[in-house]
Amino acid sequence: MNVKSARVFKLSLACFLWISLGASLGVVHAKDHPKQRKGRNPAAANLIEAKQRFSEGVQLVEDGNHEAAIVEFEASNRLVPRPNTLYNLGLSYEAIFRYEKALEYYKAYLRQAERDDPDRPSVVKIIKRLKNRLGALNIETTPAAEVWLGDRKLGLAPGKFLVPSGRHVLEIRSEDFIPVRKQIDVLARSTQNIAFKLKPAQITVKETTGISPVWFWTGVGLTVVSAAIGSYFVLRTVSLNDDVKNANPLLPLGEQIEEDRDEAALYADIFLISAGALAIGTLFTAFFTRWTDDDSKPGKDREHARRPTITPWMSFQSAGLELKGEL
Repeated sequence: MNVKSARVFKLSLACFLWISLGASLGVVHAKDHPKQRKGRNPAAANLIEAKQRFSEGVQLVEDGNHEAAIVEFEASNRLVPRPNTLYNLGLSYEAIFRYEKALEYYKAYLRQAERDDPDRPSVVKIIKRLKNRLGALNIETTPAAEVWLGDRKLGLAPGKFLVPSGRHVLEIRSEDFIPVRKQIDVLARSTQNIAFKLKPAQITVKETTGISPVWFWTGVGLTVVSAAIGSYFVLRTVSLNDDVKNANPLLPLGEQIEEDRDEAALYADIFLISAGALAIGTLFTAFFTRWTDDDSKPGKDREHARRPTITPWMSFQSAGLELKGEL
């Protein structure tokens, strides 16, 4: 019989013992307490559920789903602690390479099992073998923090942690501090000392009211430039139109002048329309512009208050510019 078959046989045998024990205790309670037939004994109810949880765990182990089996075994152990449940928890954790947890349950099994338990010698050998697969990490942190190995939490640091040998990603987390991640190589039967000093997580929030005046004055400049260029092409269109009227229709020069006039008129339309759009956009920008610097120093506030400024304003019936400050 190989090791895997032997373990499955032990699980099945343990499940049979659970069922037999539950049935016998159920008969005893029925005989000892005939008046409680209408009610349910809490101890008997726990035993029945623990037996069901254990049986489900055994079936999950046979299916290869050790993580789900661990959940069932732990639930069974909380209801009715038994050495055999601890033994199977150790087997399941060992199967998913959680050697430090397997050690924890194997040692708990040795504390609770009878001296003549047939599985005791094999468990002693398993513990010795697993210790040779683990390395120790002495982790110091400032401040105290959670220690994560991959996607599972090991505990709180400062402290010592047993970790399976191999390459791991270690992460240190603490509220209001920046997490630290580090890749480490853990050697079996060795101890590493690692220290972390976390940096506070600083969040700076600057409240602003309005946009910078630079955008307003940029809009004003672009509006003026577009309007000036458009005006130039308007004057050129008028001039070329006069040349067309005075040109000799029999000469080919008249057709060229007409083409130049039409081109100038097109440019005039483009730049004047752009100037109008920029003017409207700049006007709306003015109402969202931060015209005063709230973060300036007190001395600069007084100087800024005396400086003349022009602020646009608008109502439902009129609009205009308001002059503030000293001239």
